Amino acid sequence: MTVFVEYSTDPIRLTEQGAWMHGDDRIIPRVAELFARHLAVTPEGRYLIVINRQSAPVEVADTAWFVRSLDVRKDGDVLREVDLTLSDGSTCRLDGSTLMQSDAHVLYCRVACRRYVDGALRGELLVPCRFPPGLYHQLALHAELEEGAGVLPLGGMRFRFGPYDRSPKPIENA
Repeated sequence: MTVFVEYSTDPIRLTEQGAWMHGDDRIIPRVAELFARHLAVTPEGRYLIVINRQSAPVEVADTAWFVRSLDVRKDGDVLREVDLTLSDGSTCRLDGSTLMQSDAHVLYCRVACRRYVDGALRGELLVPCRFPPGLYHQLALHAELEEGAGVLPLGGMRFRFGPYDRSPKPIENA
């Protein structure tokens, strides 16, 4: 008996809101979590899922990392630290110098991700990570407006929101 196996050529996509899709169908949560944990980026800004020696391209509408929760620590009214939980399950400390805001008023910061070069994972790059509206507003409660731009006082320093740039950046001193 002959068995035909049909493979879909629909792309794996990641929407602006962080929903994983296969073509127009939403990917089940466990698979989406697996994909999020195995994301990598090339220096040119192409996103891939890399599991063992297999890789597959991902069409990313905006960015591939998203803030899922904030842990804000203050001394009185002074914001000292903000820890982020990301869409891949990792946590990191917010680096205020990486804050960016798009023309559409979406807030981003940069986070480290795996770098994929010449068929192998090699080091890390800094990529944009998107704040959903609720977490943006939670952080914005601590921000100020100066000359039309957001400024976040954090850890005794003041960080101005830069313009959004979705390109990956090398990690300095790495």
